[in-house]
Amino acid sequence: MTDWLPVENLYLERGSTPNIRPSRPWNQSDVFTGVPLSLIARFRQDTTTADPAVTQRVMVMLLSHPCVLRAGAAGRPSDQQVVAHVQPVAEAQGPRPFEAPWDSHFSLFPLPDFLDGSDYVVNFRRIGTTHRQYLDERRIGVLSHPGWAAMQRRLAYHSLRVDLPLASRRLETAGSWEELQVWEEWNARGHPADDYQAWLNEPLSADRRYAGQIRRNVIEYAPDEVRADLP
Repeated sequence: MTDWLPVENLYLERGSTPNIRPSRPWNQSDVFTGVPLSLIARFRQDTTTADPAVTQRVMVMLLSHPCVLRAGAAGRPSDQQVVAHVQPVAEAQGPRPFEAPWDSHFSLFPLPDFLDGSDYVVNFRRIGTTHRQYLDERRIGVLSHPGWAAMQRRLAYHSLRVDLPLASRRLETAGSWEELQVWEEWNARGHPADDYQAWLNEPLSADRRYAGQIRRNVIEYAPDEVRADLP
């Protein structure tokens, strides 16, 4: 398996300054900076007198699946979010180099040329939970749709040693991706973010091609029709 990354651009946007694309809702595979993550470096029998966890402010990738990332009718992010440590590749690879075509070190997901021309990786062995408020306005990276699908494929292979074809992941996440795309535009137009999910559950306007059908049911195969229905 040598096609771990898509031929298209892996990133939708990235930058060293936090809070990129502020109108875009969070998604699995977004990268944040300055997030506290606790790592237990060694075992200590007496945890009442010596805390074995070391908390650091690091870069992380959001691992929570879109179905559990949000809760409630408004689709607000849940308080607890699952994240993985993002590190320079040299820091995580060990004695064997990890480089293109990335067909090794399956606990790592490559982020080539992520910041300042340097390669980074998502380390699936360094996973923790954090409160959503530690992620607020700290996003520095958003993967493209092909990039998100590639990350899901790598995570599944690391966790289960099951190879989910990249094309299948893109197909199965198409509806969720288009929902995010329209949601970002909804927010950018100044509409309340909490109202988007309710609007998506309403039927398309009478002048639209699929008039009367619920927007949520249409968005996967006709996102332009839903986008054209935006107020």
